[in-house]
Amino acid sequence: MTFKERFFFDEDNPDWIQKTVFIIIIWYIIDVIIFFLLGFMNILNTLAASNLVFLLLITSFLFKFVRQNEQFQGKIKYLYLPTIFILAIIEETIVYYSGGGLQGAAVSLWHDLALSIPVFLMIGIGILITNRIKPMNSGEIFLLGLICGIIMEIILPGHFFNIILIFLFVGAGAGFYSILYTALAPIPDMVLEHTKVQTLTILLIGTIICLICMVIAGIIGTTLYNSTTT
Repeated sequence: MTFKERFFFDEDNPDWIQKTVFIIIIWYIIDVIIFFLLGFMNILNTLAASNLVFLLLITSFLFKFVRQNEQFQGKIKYLYLPTIFILAIIEETIVYYSGGGLQGAAVSLWHDLALSIPVFLMIGIGILITNRIKPMNSGEIFLLGLICGIIMEIILPGHFFNIILIFLFVGAGAGFYSILYTALAPIPDMVLEHTKVQTLTILLIGTIICLICMVIAGIIGTTLYNSTTT
């Protein structure tokens, strides 16, 4: 097995999509290395980097495991959201204690979890809805997760003019969304031969659906947090 085939390699993906997936994974790993190097300045960066390594390993393992064991493939639809829920809690908890909860704005772990977990779950629901409307291959789900991650980590916080933050948040930030939502990505019943135009159309529809889900998640998270702190 080559290095490229270790992380989210799917032979049914079009070549251009698989190359994009590989580039994002490499970008993710580069950001992890940067965080480890920054650990010499602040030990919390080492914790953040270790978290990213763990998440990449566990999600890529789940991706491979399900695709190599047919008896689990029919259970993906039941495990998809619970897996996202568990991994998101682990990720956000470690991120909070490394000082980056809600990009440093979290005042408590509950504040972080109450606002972030509904977003992760609702994006997952948005991806499932999109996949129900138009079945996607794993690479398309990876790209849709990446788009949602860019919206959450770069566009909404207003980091699109900061080159350094863009470099860090596209790989380690948005890249996490990609691997999270692809780990147990639904497996289509047949090979999907989408053209580039069809794929881009699916991603556009998926982005709109996920944006609506993000708004709903924001309302849920804010209501949940406020109801427990007032």
